Amino acid sequence: MKIFLLNILRRLSKSFSKREYLIQDLISFEKFKKKFGEEMNTNKNIYLENAKIDYKKIKVIITIPFLYKKKKIFNLEKICMNLKLISKNIKIFIITNDVKTNQIQKTLKQNKIKFKIIKVKKLVHDRLLPWHHIEIMKKEFKNKTNTHFINLEDDILFSKKNFLYWLRSRNFLKKYGIIPGFVRTENKTTNEIYLVDFTNKINLKKLPRIRINNKEIFINHNFPYQGMYIYDRILMNEYLSSEATNPDCGYGGVNTNFISKDMINLSLLEKSNIGLTYLSVPHGLNNRMMTLFDQSKNTFNDSCLIHHLSNKYVHQKNSIFSKIQINKILKQ
Repeated sequence: MKIFLLNILRRLSKSFSKREYLIQDLISFEKFKKKFGEEMNTNKNIYLENAKIDYKKIKVIITIPFLYKKKKIFNLEKICMNLKLISKNIKIFIITNDVKTNQIQKTLKQNKIKFKIIKVKKLVHDRLLPWHHIEIMKKEFKNKTNTHFINLEDDILFSKKNFLYWLRSRNFLKKYGIIPGFVRTENKTTNEIYLVDFTNKINLKKLPRIRINNKEIFINHNFPYQGMYIYDRILMNEYLSSEATNPDCGYGGVNTNFISKDMINLSLLEKSNIGLTYLSVPHGLNNRMMTLFDQSKNTFNDSCLIHHLSNKYVHQKNSIFSKIQINKILKQ
């Protein structure tokens, strides 16, 4: 009955987009509680940091689409240096346009980074470059010793701390069909950290969530874009077999029964790494992603923060992005 009444309210408020989103959040949460309510209330003593990880078996494939600009090589170096610390068994593919790559080679080799440069010849358009990572992932997935697959935009700083968070969270969330999420951040100053993709503050009471201990919950918010994805073999198999590998996914061109307002609003670049975010979404959720939130600090757990190195939005006055500070994300 509650869901029925909320649906009526949603239709009545459709002309007021912000109110419609609030009511849609409530509907999603009520559906989620109906399915998982009992489990949500029993998991109160789980601490992700206590989960053991067998690092010996981990072998990671990483793709970084890199449209060549000399000034961006510094960030690429920084990204690869962080990736190097994730595991001894990593393989980095840098996918770039058909240019001279001497500077990339020199910079990464001097840091003893294992990498391979893939040149895309006769690139039809620069914005299609990120889609070429799928071809590499398909090939590497055939090697069954590869356990994890990461695709990064060329300005996303991903750390071992992030990787461990994903591994531990995935072990817990997989039974729900949920994928651990990250949030992109930018810095105005050392102490001023902004959330890139959040254009509105959030109300925890109106979001689907799973409590795992006295202070931490996983939340399912409406701003899941993160400029990357990370999958294990189960998720990668699902991804490579799905419509998400097609640029027309979500527009009805591939599947006339699947038209997603969330994916329609994404650009060609963003869709190349949105992956499974809006596919096979569990009943009652806004998307497939859940992110760890620390209620004792009223903000996201440090382990799920990834730095957007370009810091390009935080200094743009007219941008809607990077306007909410990380410690002010909750509605009062």
